[in-house]
Amino acid sequence: MRGFSRLIIFYSLCSFKLFSQDYNLISNNVNTFISEHNHQLWIASTSQGYNQFNGIETNHYILNDSISGLDGTYVQSLLLSDSKGQLWTTTYERLCFLDEKYNRFDCRSIIVGKDTFAIGYHLFHLDKQDKIWMRAEDQILLFNAEINEVDQVIGKTQANSFAWNNDTLIGAPWMNEKGFEIWINQDDEWEVQRQVLVNCPTFKDIQVIKALWVNNELWLLTQLGLVLYDFNSPCNSKTYKSLSLDVEAYNCFHQNDSFIFLGTNLNEILVFDLRQLEFINPIRTKWNDVDHIFSSVTNDLIYSDYKYGVSVIPNAFIDSEYELINDLNFDWIKIIRKQESFYLLNAQKELYRFHEKKLSRISKNVNDFDFMGDDLLIGMGKYDFFAIDLSSDSRSKITHSWTQGQSLRTGDDAIFLKADNSLYIYYPKGNLSFKEVVSEKHKKKIQAIGTPHISDLPYAYDGRNLWFVRNGIEVNHEVENYITDLVYDPNSAQLFVGTNTNLVSLHFNDQKNKIEENEIAKGEEYNSLVLYRNELFFSTKSRVGRYNINKDEYRLARLSYEQTRPTFHIGGDSIYVASNILASYSIEEFFKESRGDLKLNYFKVNNENLELNKIQEINLSHDENLISWSASIDYWAYANLASIEYQLLPDQEEWATVENHSEVQLPKLLPNNYTLNLRGVYSTANVSDVKSIGINISPAWQDTLLAKIFFIGLTGLFFYGLYRNRIRKLTAQNKIQEEIRQLEKSALQAQMNPHFIFNCLNSIQSFIMDNDKENAMDYLGRFAQLIRSNLNASVESYISLFEEIRILENYLKLEQLRLDGRFSFAITCDSGIDEQDVSIPPMLIQPFVENAVIHGMAGITENGLIKVNFSRIENRLLVSIEDNGNPKEQDARPATHKSLGVNITKQRLEHINRRDMDQVGVTIDHRSQGTLVSLSIEL
Repeated sequence: MRGFSRLIIFYSLCSFKLFSQDYNLISNNVNTFISEHNHQLWIASTSQGYNQFNGIETNHYILNDSISGLDGTYVQSLLLSDSKGQLWTTTYERLCFLDEKYNRFDCRSIIVGKDTFAIGYHLFHLDKQDKIWMRAEDQILLFNAEINEVDQVIGKTQANSFAWNNDTLIGAPWMNEKGFEIWINQDDEWEVQRQVLVNCPTFKDIQVIKALWVNNELWLLTQLGLVLYDFNSPCNSKTYKSLSLDVEAYNCFHQNDSFIFLGTNLNEILVFDLRQLEFINPIRTKWNDVDHIFSSVTNDLIYSDYKYGVSVIPNAFIDSEYELINDLNFDWIKIIRKQESFYLLNAQKELYRFHEKKLSRISKNVNDFDFMGDDLLIGMGKYDFFAIDLSSDSRSKITHSWTQGQSLRTGDDAIFLKADNSLYIYYPKGNLSFKEVVSEKHKKKIQAIGTPHISDLPYAYDGRNLWFVRNGIEVNHEVENYITDLVYDPNSAQLFVGTNTNLVSLHFNDQKNKIEENEIAKGEEYNSLVLYRNELFFSTKSRVGRYNINKDEYRLARLSYEQTRPTFHIGGDSIYVASNILASYSIEEFFKESRGDLKLNYFKVNNENLELNKIQEINLSHDENLISWSASIDYWAYANLASIEYQLLPDQEEWATVENHSEVQLPKLLPNNYTLNLRGVYSTANVSDVKSIGINISPAWQDTLLAKIFFIGLTGLFFYGLYRNRIRKLTAQNKIQEEIRQLEKSALQAQMNPHFIFNCLNSIQSFIMDNDKENAMDYLGRFAQLIRSNLNASVESYISLFEEIRILENYLKLEQLRLDGRFSFAITCDSGIDEQDVSIPPMLIQPFVENAVIHGMAGITENGLIKVNFSRIENRLLVSIEDNGNPKEQDARPATHKSLGVNITKQRLEHINRRDMDQVGVTIDHRSQGTLVSLSIEL
């Protein structure tokens, strides 16, 4: 770590924070024993257990629960790592190690011979041979972890705190006794000196709180202050005391690089400079007591108050050459260094100078400023435009014609100013006077002016449009996003453009006579573009970054400024960053690459965890397709600035980005062979190596080729069966239809039998012979009409009820005339029936009417009656045929005399009902006086 030359008291530390990690401790009480292992931060809440912080989430190992395995009443030691990376600690009653396979502690008691050590366990050192140095009860032990036995009992001790250095061990009684212990190893035998220094007049009442080895020198924290112990002349040991503190003020101390930090109970951490051997300005703390101090890998100071918890002092307050905090707590928006002074503009539009630790205001109402040369400061406000000669501190107004000023840039020989959204150029005439020139190009449309190059000034207008001069030719170019800043690099002939969502470069390809656009980075708003030594520096919402033009290397700084956008200045090998502090860093340290391991935290299939050591290529069934996983860059200090990228081939070729330590659920995957690629994006934006996982999801059996062949064959058999069944049905239906046609033909023949025709012709002949021309013509006309109607009906599947009634009327009239009026007839139809709209199969009713005439009227000489009635119930037509003949006459006739038409009709009905599911129903009721035939026909 690069040292710093001075520290400044921090009055507003509580209001400032460089990062937002929340440790989420088990308890805020007595947090101590802070350490770092495998990029994780460990903090002991001594009465509750351990907190393992990965930078985003905290994993708790709670004392005496069945999950963590941590056994005992109090945590008594920090975690120490052996050469294999295994972590060791102690509770008050046990020696414990962390079993990484099961992620739980394994705790044990120490046994020497027949004696078991019950209490007072405290681990303080792990040597190169992985021997554990510890105290148990009142003994110092050397424990061999390989064989799980005690190698050596060093001896009894009165100390509670120890500092180990090769063959010398220091025991500090922690104010239990005066003086301290020195254990010295000689030929594997340890000798102890107790109450050291108590015989010295200066140190006779000394109480040693803790001991610390720094470069083989022993430092003691006592109630007198810091003591540098002199082994050759103990009584001449040197004491260093901060004059501002009482004798009871010291709580703890910690060494980092060239400084010792001392915790006090006066809202301060004292800082002792080991090079100068003197106390320098202290650091103001959040709480009154500082009971424990730890410096992290990022050089942040983590300290705790045993009542309130843990807080952090970021290294921006420590590891820098210049630091500034003031009562106004400014958010600085621009910084320029000239000679030994800094000029800073804050968000309240006040311009300050910081020189020799003093901050003085130069001007108010300043929108922007810049320098021409080393001594001429150019500033502008909303309405004001001025120049300050720093060599004489003289200020003069610059004459201008614009109404409202916005921003400015200076070149070697001109000032470029954006005002009224137009470009104004000022050329010096001498004696702080300037000539104003107004550009007519894109007036009222300019939004940002770039860095001048010779006489050319690139600028942006209308949001996304650029204007610049290339080889004497004006060029206009449009980018995709809103432009925030731009700068031209003559060495690479590239124009760098910052937008609200990305950073791009425009390269001028003279051979192709075109502009080639390249995206350098995205996902941020890029501002304050500065070229320095073939590198492009810029700021984002919370970070400072750089882009190496020659190496095409993009990197962000390791620090994040969450409360305000940082502004910066580059000079020499340093970068000066102003947020609400002013700090100086080595450029290389500021952008030093952050690392960490890309770690797969878990991988779940159908919500069940797989063993991580087996996850390289996994084979799953079709229903094991609900996959979730979590990966991380395990570097706790930068975890909130890192992210994870992944792609799922062949479905997703683009890299998707998720937060560090977050869970990703893949969509339910279809059977296929997939490759899941993972890579980590570090806080500095560089990426890790790619980790690949093969995921092979086999199809369900029914989706395999064999199953498809089987199902195709089964489907073919099924459809062949349907086809054969259909053929059989069609054959049967065709047979029925043919039988129906034959029966209809037979019905027609039955109606038109020769006996009926012979009778009709005899009747006509009789009328003619009797010279009854009128009846003869009427009879002949009706007979012709009946013949025609029957022929027409014989070719139709259905006829209207109206046609059926006409046929019946003609037939009954002919029979009535032939039988000399021995019977009368009546055909009636209910009023609710539309005769034209109702259709029925032809020649169904006539055979029953004929039977009523031939058989019902047999033996009747007069007053015979045949009634035919049509009615309707819902979707059925009801037909009744009733005669008043003598049923005995019908029964007495031989079977050969029964109506052929009725028999044929009954066969027709059987076929019709077989085809159309009981379409027609027939009942015949022989009564004492006549016969009733009832037909029910489905409409």
